[in-house]
Amino acid sequence: MTDWKEFRSELLRWQSERDRVGAERARRAEEQDRAIADRDDAEDTETHRAQSVADEAYVV
Repeated sequence: MTDWKEFRSELLRWQSERDRVGAERARRAEEQDRAIADRDDAEDTETHRAQSVADEAYVV
């Protein structure tokens, strides 16, 4: 009976660790996605700004 209890206890510890690591990976992936989106937004803003300057120069 003790072997079964030890096995179950170890299995629960392993599952808990797996869940913790999975949550950490998901958090890091979300942060990375957010950083990429922020960088892309900044690039789009800069491109739009450059296009506006070019349009003004063309009109003037």
